[in-house]
Amino acid sequence: MVSCKVRCAVCRIVNQRSARVPNLVATEAFLSKARLFLSFFKSSKGQGTYLETPDGKLEPRAVSNRQPIEALYLVASRTHRDERFKQLLERLPFKDRNYVGSVGCKIGTILEHQSDVYISLSGKSAAKDWDFAAPELILTEAGGKFTYFNGDAVKYNQGDVIKWGGIMASNGHCHESLCQLSTQILEEIDRGGKGVI
Repeated sequence: MVSCKVRCAVCRIVNQRSARVPNLVATEAFLSKARLFLSFFKSSKGQGTYLETPDGKLEPRAVSNRQPIEALYLVASRTHRDERFKQLLERLPFKDRNYVGSVGCKIGTILEHQSDVYISLSGKSAAKDWDFAAPELILTEAGGKFTYFNGDAVKYNQGDVIKWGGIMASNGHCHESLCQLSTQILEEIDRGGKGVI
């Protein structure tokens, strides 16, 4: 089984949201995240995705059913963004945004229904095979989608381990629309346009 650790996502999500919710809800959220903090996602091709709890139990996981785009939550890094990527994220009409590190942590937030979409857009640097391989399997086995903006599958062990271009990971319900909208917005940004599509 492929295993993807999500430990780094927990405290950041709780800290970000705790300022916006009452203490009781924040405490309940913290307890939920604390359970996740000590857990791992596991998946095998064709076998689904599971959360392994600290006591060794396997709980099946599936992505959220949230849609349309305006109801979705984006997960992104606070860093690793150039101006073009910042403009893209600002112009996509998500309900809200979460900020965590590592691709594995971001996909973990999608599996826990805290987020619905993760976007990778290469600039001066890009993610590599080892950043995406396990998180992709874990997400797609839970019912999500993970492709380039043009719909092509992400391929591994192809010589160049760097994943250049735009990659969309999502709960799958608005995936194609998000890819098309992202492509349109980037084309407008590249032409120097400031309007919202």
